[in-house]
Amino acid sequence: MKVMGHRGARHEAPENTLPSIQRALDAGCEAIEIDVQPTRDGQLAVIHDETLERTTSGEGPVAARSLAELQALDAGGGARVPSLAEALALCRGRAELFVELKAPGCEARVVEAIRAADQVGECIVKSFVHPWLLSIKGLEPRLRTACLIYGRPVDPAGVARAAAAEVFSVGIAMLDAALIQECHAAGIQVCTWNLNDPEQAAHYRDLGVDYLGSDAPTAVCAALS
Repeated sequence: MKVMGHRGARHEAPENTLPSIQRALDAGCEAIEIDVQPTRDGQLAVIHDETLERTTSGEGPVAARSLAELQALDAGGGARVPSLAEALALCRGRAELFVELKAPGCEARVVEAIRAADQVGECIVKSFVHPWLLSIKGLEPRLRTACLIYGRPVDPAGVARAAAAEVFSVGIAMLDAALIQECHAAGIQVCTWNLNDPEQAAHYRDLGVDYLGSDAPTAVCAALS
């Protein structure tokens, strides 16, 4: 089982920033999760929300700013909003990078960025909007994808197959042993989010979870080591 730092280590450092990603890497995470939004000038910024107020010193829509304008803002503790290219570079050779699509029309740019970094084999693109994952596959069949879902479907493996995804990603409250078994029988990995109680980490490893998301990966990784 690989621990996946959710938005880096969002309970330990400002989420979706390079210090947050570095914190998760230092903790021993073998996977990192980030979110990307498009900028006014056609770049990809690592930020969760469509608007700036919650996580930065700015206001208004992310898409109304250029990447340079976004990077002039304070994203917490003096950190700035990274580009996807910067997040890729930081994770290169150290951890798999889950890239969550948060807005339509980003598929080609995400694929281009991952190809330019020569990290197709190190990345997994994920989304709650499964047609976007099919678009990713059409652009780059080698790139793995993960279908995010709320709830517990009757046929989780079927949902993943319909999205041409290699990973089924489900909230931890909806995870059960049968779901894991059904996915594994179909050759599909399971990612769950988010576990922040280190005392429960071994339970999910024993269940057979492939990727365990955490906002507090330092304690979770330590508990598993």
